[in-house]
Formats: sequence, structure tokens, C-alpha cells
Amino acid sequence: MLEKKNAGTSAQENEVTTTNVTEVKNSDATNLVADERKKTILTFHIGRGGSFHNPGYLTCKGVGDITQCSDWNHLFLYEEDEDGNELPLEDKGLFDCSGNQIMDWEDYEIACCTGIGRLDLDGKYDTTYACYASECDEYEINAFVDSCSSFSCFEFEILEEMGFERTAFQVANHFDDLVGYLTGYEPEEYLNRYYNISEEEPEDGEDYFQLNGIYYTEL
Repeated sequence: MLEKKNAGTSAQENEVTTTNVTEVKNSDATNLVADERKKTILTFHIGRGGSFHNPGYLTCKGVGDITQCSDWNHLFLYEEDEDGNELPLEDKGLFDCSGNQIMDWEDYEIACCTGIGRLDLDGKYDTTYACYASECDEYEINAFVDSCSSFSCFEFEILEEMGFERTAFQVANHFDDLVGYLTGYEPEEYLNRYYNISEEEPEDGEDYFQLNGIYYTEL
């Protein structure tokens, strides 16, 4: 029988986890880990959802790394056998309560250091993963936008990390929220920074949006 530890165990209680994270931080990857930690990490879930409750539905759970998701605390870290002997590297990792390996040791260390990882509990029915906002694809960006009840500077900063410019027409499904943000918080500062402002309609082919009779095109 293998000795198991809850993945959510604190660093003081889980000596091996503390040691391994320290080893990585003291390696040549120290600066890389520090730099990566400055990036925004988003957590996504794949499961049932949508109009027909179909599997494979993607939702954004918000900002946070993989070790902060609820599933992480329901997994167990195996690193020793019942006699206290260290397991071979290929037998270490995170396991579910049925003994299925969810994350191998290498991915576990990466998740602890960077916050990036994937917990595939049941494929398209139950999978949680975390990635950098800057690396999100079209589906992940849409899932993030759909998760936003409104847009503030925080959400706009994440959209910029995703590669979006601050333009209302690029997230048209939430245009009303964006207009509310523009008119309710800092419209003049925001618009003057990112747009040319004119009372005349822009020439054909120019991207623009109209607000209160004024035309806005990107600088």
C-alpha cells in the first residue's frame, strides 16, 4: 500500500513538496519562475453546459492557478510506500481516490512552481486546467469574456494580455457593459488615450464605434 498525502497539505506538513519547490527555485530556472509568476493565470473547466447540457463545454472559473482550484484539494500526493521508502519517479504524483494518476511528478512540480497544469478527472466531462492569459486561444478568450458580468480596468488588462486592443467592437457581445464602463468610470481619459475622436463619420474600411453621436477610431 502506498502512503498518500492530501495535495492541499500545507508546506510545513508536506516536507517533500517544500523541498522540491525550493530545489527548483534555487536552480537556473529561478528567474524564469519569477517572471512567469508576474503573468495572469486563468483557470478553465471542461464539463457539461450550454443549452443542451452537452459534455465538452468550456467555462472560465476566473483568475487563479491550478493549485487553487477545488479539485486540487481532493487529490492525493503519493511519494512513499507503506514502509516509508521513496517511490520511483514514475510512480510519484497526484492521484484520485481510486488510485488513478492525475498528474505525474514532473507536472506536479511545474504546477507548484508556476501555477500551470491540467487535472483530467474525466475527460470532456470533468477537466480543470490553468494557463497564461497571453496563451489563450479563441475559445478560451470567449469563455473569459462570457464569465465577465462587467468590465473594469482589471478585465481590460487581462484582455490586453490576451492580445486585444482596447476596442469596443472586438467584444461586441458585451458592448453595453463596455459603454457602461466608458461612460461611468473614466471615459475622457480612456478615449483620448486610445482613439481619434470626430463628429464626422470615418472613411470606408476604418474600424470605429459610435457613442452619443461621436465617432471613435483607433489611434
